[in-house]
Amino acid sequence: MYNILPRFLTRFYGKEPISSFLLTMGVVDALIGSMGGKWGLFSLSTVVLLLGISIRWWHLQTPDQTLAEKTPRRYLPPSSSSQALPILSKEKHHKF
Repeated sequence: MYNILPRFLTRFYGKEPISSFLLTMGVVDALIGSMGGKWGLFSLSTVVLLLGISIRWWHLQTPDQTLAEKTPRRYLPPSSSSQALPILSKEKHHKF
């Protein structure tokens, strides 16, 4: 039990923490509202739960932008037409 719960939470919160937080908050508030007879809390938590589900669904529908990365734009030409810079050598510093 104790070994399964951290893996579940890591997998649940790892991909989309905002929607996972809204889902968790909605479920907990819905349980509190329904068991305590507080129907205002139950209805508000149902709205939060639906908001979390809709955000999760929206994120699943949008394509992953990291896979569609464009090639980097290069501002310098591939081969420089100017001469190469001279190699700097370390000279001894003289005390004045």
